[in-house]
Amino acid sequence: MRLLIMTALSLLCGCNHAVPLGTASGIVTLHGKPMTTGTITFTRTDGAATYISDIDASGSFRFEVAAGKGLPVGDYKVSISPYRPTKPSLEYVDPDMTERAYPNVPPRYQDPEKSGFTAKVEPGAQPDFRFDIP
Repeated sequence: MRLLIMTALSLLCGCNHAVPLGTASGIVTLHGKPMTTGTITFTRTDGAATYISDIDASGSFRFEVAAGKGLPVGDYKVSISPYRPTKPSLEYVDPDMTERAYPNVPPRYQDPEKSGFTAKVEPGAQPDFRFDIP
């Protein structure tokens, strides 16, 4: 009986440990133009977690975690990497001979410790982030 009461009380107290989220989206530019492919990484300054989002053809990115849209509130170091082609399949794949150009992101911006980019994710909606690689 005592266990039943303790369980009921713990459920009623609303022990909700949901982490507050803030929107985390924006645009990445390279030499003044939208970066058309790649990834952007937000790494918590306390080292607790790292989140990665693709950069689309318009240079835009949007982070979404399992708990909802956005990222946990906090301070982040940011790095940006060019697209990396995936390993080839072991099965036959028709060759795609289309010439592709991948962004030439300087190594400095690919390292969250050296990029100089930071982000502060606040609770709820906030303006888009903008990261410009000269």
